[in-house]
Amino acid sequence: MELLENRFYDLDEIAEATKSNRASSQFKRDITRKLDAWGYEYEWRNRRGVTISAHNLTPEIRLKELLVNRLNMNSQINPVEFAYFILAFSAIPGFATMPWETRYQVLHENGLVNKEIATLRNWASRLIATDNVIKGGKDALWHTYMDKGKKYQERVELDDARYKEYCARRTDMLETLKQTDLPPSKHWGEMVKTLYGEYGVYYYCPALCLNALGDDVDELYDLVEQITEQQG
Repeated sequence: MELLENRFYDLDEIAEATKSNRASSQFKRDITRKLDAWGYEYEWRNRRGVTISAHNLTPEIRLKELLVNRLNMNSQINPVEFAYFILAFSAIPGFATMPWETRYQVLHENGLVNKEIATLRNWASRLIATDNVIKGGKDALWHTYMDKGKKYQERVELDDARYKEYCARRTDMLETLKQTDLPPSKHWGEMVKTLYGEYGVYYYCPALCLNALGDDVDELYDLVEQITEQQG
C-alpha cells in the first residue's frame, strides 16, 4: 500500500492506493483493515470514500511498506528481522562473503533472525533483482569439510598450505581423468567426490554489497538504522 496523504480519497482512489477490489462485497472491511494495520486515523464516509486525518507510521510499518510494495516481498515479512539481516552485512565481519549456511548459523547464534536459509536467500534475490544489492567486491575462499559426521565451513587464505596441497591433488586428478572413458562433463564432479573425504571442498563466495546507486537504498538503510537502534 502506498503512503497516503491527509486528505479525502474517493472510493476509486482508495481502492487503487490500497490495492483493493472495488467490486468486492467486503470492500469496506478490506479497506478499514488495511488502514488499521498501517496505523492510519480515518473517517469512513459511506458510498463516498474515506478521509485520512493522521497516521502513525513507525519505521517498522514504513519498512514493510517498502519491502512489500516496491521490492515485491511477501506481505508476511517481519520488518525487524529483515532490518537485522541488512545490518549484518556491515556489522558482522565477513558476513557479505559467507556461504548461506554460515550466514544462517551466525544470525541464529546471535538471536537476530529466526528464518530458514531459503528465506534469507529469497530476501537477497529480491534485493538483487531490484538493484539494491549487487554481487561485487573481492570474492572470498571458503572450505567445507566433514569431521565426525558434522559439517563445518571456514574461510581460508590463498596461501593456506592445505589448500595448496588440495589444488595440486585436484590438478593431478583432473589430468588422470582425461585418460579415462569418463565423459569430460563429469570430470569435475568425480574429482570433488573423490577428494571430499580427505580434503572437503574449496570454493569462492561472491560478495553481496548494498548498491549505493539503488533506488531504495538510502531509505532502506535509514529505516534499518532506526529500527535496530530502537531495538537496542
